[in-house]
Parts: sequence; C-alpha cells; structure tokens
Amino acid sequence: MLKTIIAAVLLVLGACAGINHLPEGDSPGAQLVREKCTVCHGQPHPTRHTAPEWGHYIALMETHMKTKGIAFSSEEKEIVLDYLQRNASK
Repeated sequence: MLKTIIAAVLLVLGACAGINHLPEGDSPGAQLVREKCTVCHGQPHPTRHTAPEWGHYIALMETHMKTKGIAFSSEEKEIVLDYLQRNASK
C-alpha cells in the first residue's frame, strides 16, 4: 500500500513539473518571465497567445507593473516580448 501511495505521489509531482515548463528554459527571456510575471500571477506559457496578442498584453502588464511599483526596464520588456513572441502560438 505504501509503495502505491509513493508511486501515485511521484506521478502527480512529475505531471506538475511539466506544467510550468517553458521553451528555451535557460534563456534570459524565460528567466525574466519567471522572475517578473510571477510577482502578480501564475507563470504564463508563451503559447497562451499569438505574437501580436503578446504585444498587447505586455503593454497592459507594463502599465499594471508601474502602478504596483514593480521595476520593469525597457530592456527587460524587449527581452520578454521577444521571447514570448518567438515562442507564441502560431
């Protein structure tokens, strides 16, 4: 019984680990998404939106971050936007 419970827990943990997998996981863009986006909400996956949609959402988030006092430099914005658009849904 204990082995069954352990196996079930490991399966669940393994499944959860893949949920937040980002393409190009070690890239500066993915790192900034993890660092900046998760301050207020869950980690977005680039395929959640198309490239043009990401441009719109990043502009909205930039405004929101300013009102919350969250630092988001123009260089960081360009890195994040480039990353999200490059890996966006087609």
